[in-house]
Formats: sequence, C-alpha cells, structure tokens
Amino acid sequence: MMKPGTGIQICLLGLVLTLAACEAQMVELPPLIAPFTNMEGNWHSLVDGVRFSLECMAKGEPKPDLQWFKDDEPYEPVDGVVIDEAVLDFSDPRADLHEGRYYCKASNKLGSAKSEVVLVSTNRPKSPEWAIAPNFTVKPEVEIKEVDSFVEFKCNAVGSPKPEIIWTKNAEVLPDFTDKTVLTIDRVSKEDIGTYACNVSNLAGYDYKMVYLNILTQSPIFLESPRNRTVSINQEVFLRCSAKGYPIPSLEWRFNGNPIDVEADPELEQNDRGDLVIKRVQNETAGFYECLAKNVHGEVKQTGYLKVVSKTTIERGPVDMTAEIRSPVTMECLVVWDPSFELSILWKKDNVDVKMGGRFSQGSDNSLVIEDLAFDDAGKKTSQVAMKGNE
Repeated sequence: MMKPGTGIQICLLGLVLTLAACEAQMVELPPLIAPFTNMEGNWHSLVDGVRFSLECMAKGEPKPDLQWFKDDEPYEPVDGVVIDEAVLDFSDPRADLHEGRYYCKASNKLGSAKSEVVLVSTNRPKSPEWAIAPNFTVKPEVEIKEVDSFVEFKCNAVGSPKPEIIWTKNAEVLPDFTDKTVLTIDRVSKEDIGTYACNVSNLAGYDYKMVYLNILTQSPIFLESPRNRTVSINQEVFLRCSAKGYPIPSLEWRFNGNPIDVEADPELEQNDRGDLVIKRVQNETAGFYECLAKNVHGEVKQTGYLKVVSKTTIERGPVDMTAEIRSPVTMECLVVWDPSFELSILWKKDNVDVKMGGRFSQGSDNSLVIEDLAFDDAGKKTSQVAMKGNE
C-alpha cells in the first residue's frame, strides 16, 4: 500500500516500513504469507464432522497465485473439502481422508513464499516434558536496498534442545553455511529479489519468520556525463557517460539532436560502460553530443560539445649543417597548427633551453637566427611546439 508523504510507507501484514526523503517508488513486491490463525502451535485438531478452515493470507504485487499442499504433494480437494480462493475449507472433515500436514505456497514473478506447515490430526503430537519449543530472540526484517548494496538478515532462537536454523529463499532451502544466525548478501542484484524465511525447529515445535528483499526503484542519476572537449583530427576520443538507477538505465547517444546508430558506422562504438568511442575524429565529427539515460521511472540527459582542430605538426625542422665561425645561421621551423590556438615555439641546444637575446633571436617564421656564430654554438638543436587554447 503506497501513501504520499515525506517518505514511502509500505504496509504489509501489519508491518510499516518508512523510507524518509526518498523519491523512488516501490511498485512490485515479492510474496509474504502471514502465520495461520487459531492454532495450537503448528497443530489443528480434527474432529469428524466439525467444520474448520485454513486461510492462506498472502500479499504481494503482482497479486500472487496460491497453491495448497498436503504431505508435500499438490493438494486436490476430496470429499468434504473446498478451496475458496485463499481458504481451504474443511466443511465435513473426516480423519481417514483429511489427516496430514498442510501448507500453502504463494508465487508471483518476483518470487515464492511457503507458509508454515500445519499438522491436521485427531491427536496433538507429544514431545518430552523437558523439551521447550523454539522462541525467537532475533527476527529478520524486511530489506529494501539500492543495487550493489550490502544486506544482512539476522535470526536466532532459544529452546530445548537448541533449535536448528534453516534459511529459505522463495520456499527453497538455501545451501548450508557456517553461521546460520546471519544471512548476508554482499552486493544486491536483481537475482536476489525474493521472499526469505528463517525457520527454527526442534523436537518440541517449529516457528518461522518470513520477510522479503526488494530493490529500491530509482530514476537515473549520472555518475559521469559528456563535457566539452577539443581534439585533433584523426585522434581517437572517448565521450564518457555512465548512470545508476533501478531498473538499470539504458544509455542512448544523440549527435546534434539526432539518434546515433553505432551499428551502422564502423568509426563509432559504444562500450560496456556506455561511453561513445569515436575511432578517428574528422572535421564533420564536431558538434553537440547528448547522452540520454532512462528507465521506467524517468530520464536524464547531458550534452557536451566536441571541437575538432587541425593537428599541430612540424613540417620542416632543423637539419644538420656546417657553417663558418662568425657567420650568421638560420635554422628552420615550419609549423602547421590550428589558428584558434596560441602557438609557442621553444628552441633547445643539447636539450637545454636557448635563451633569446644577444646573438640569438626567433624569426617571424619561428626560425632560430644565430648571429656571429661561435665554437660554443656547436651541438644538437631541436625545436619544441606548445599550444594553449580554450576548450
């Protein structure tokens, strides 16, 4: 049952769970079954001709389908018994036909739940006088978690002899583990959704507590989204986009407002994270790239602009040369670059910066001019290009 307010209230079998200040909405729930009423422990007396009924009080969304079992076999009513939706009506009970162990099972697409087992018989089962039926000291609680979060169900009971603890999920016994007082799930996923039960029993009796685990529904939230980028022609570029939410959001890319079909373009790829990979950027690649993340609860989108510039290259650089002492020397540095960037040329001799001034100057074409050549000028000259500009 959903109620408006500052949080979400989920009312199920008398249990109210409040999640404060949460925008998500729970729309589906695994089944839960309330304990049978009017019982003496897990036994119901059978007297020939005295009418009684067992009611399978199950809740869930979608509404669960119900099935009755007798002695672990699907039950088909015989004379004197009628199934009326959730009620197993013993209208004319007879010991020779109807004695046995009964339980119901509720199932929907999120999981299954099994009720307690009830012994219907003429005589109450006896246990030793010293035996004490199990009594819960810790009961598991309903858990509603985000995807990948940690879950811990706790359960313990006292009794004599010491009760055995068995955990079930969707009415199936879970594999054995060491400390049965704590059932943990390290990273919750869709496969973990379902109905869990802690069953405690000894020779004096039996009890159980049933709860469900569901995943908190959440509209998409970006973990990483496109931003403005500046890249060179023929460069490979990754446009980042990832989002969280439940159900897990789908990611779609658009270019200048139009959907991108990565399957139709061999130069494009969308990786497992959701990033758009452009293998070789061209001039026509420039534009607005939008990432759209959506699920049934909503959508978010973010746009980044990709600017494409010419690749900076040194077309002609310094070459080996021999010159006479005291003669002028010019060493070439012809650079092709994108004019939207500020170009900076740095000359080096034997990997040490050449300081301009005196005999050294830089020409308008970025060449290095040395006046009055000296012996100390011999060595390896290199030019280094640097650019700065706004993305």
